[in-house]
Amino acid sequence: MAAHPARELLGIVKYYGGLALARYRKLHLFGKLLIWLVILFYICIGIFVVIVTPARIAQFLYDKAKLLAATRLGWLGIIAAMVCISFPPLIGHTTLVTLCGFAYGMEGFFIALAGSVLGSAVVFSVLRLLFRERIRAWSAQNEKWQALESVVASPASHLLEHANDRFQPLLPPFVLPRERKAFL
Repeated sequence: MAAHPARELLGIVKYYGGLALARYRKLHLFGKLLIWLVILFYICIGIFVVIVTPARIAQFLYDKAKLLAATRLGWLGIIAAMVCISFPPLIGHTTLVTLCGFAYGMEGFFIALAGSVLGSAVVFSVLRLLFRERIRAWSAQNEKWQALESVVASPASHLLEHANDRFQPLLPPFVLPRERKAFL
């Protein structure tokens, strides 16, 4: 007889909650302080939204977006803000995309696209540089990661590309590469 889903979920929550608590207890005082400051920040943001109301916040953003659209390099400011807000645990990406839409309309999509892609690339590069040694040490100890690295480095890695062939019947014909359309 299968376990009750609620009981199973409770067991999962207890297990991972215990792991998180054990990890929290191992942290230094500054790590614990940082976690509590982030939690306090999110609580304050939530309280602010409830007190001010989303309608007033949206009207404020709309008014500021019109001023931003009138400035000469306002689009560059939005892109720079998107790059900065891409670093975790900062929040506000959706708000900046909304601001971009208010300011530039449908043309703002390209500004939001550029800011999102550039922000993701910068964050990836910075975090990869900062944690390079830790990632190498971890991958040297992890057998599954070593197996994946050896498969990708092997000359037969082009076989990985064919692993997605099973999903191709699900895609519409205009998405498939030209040489694949002849076989459908």
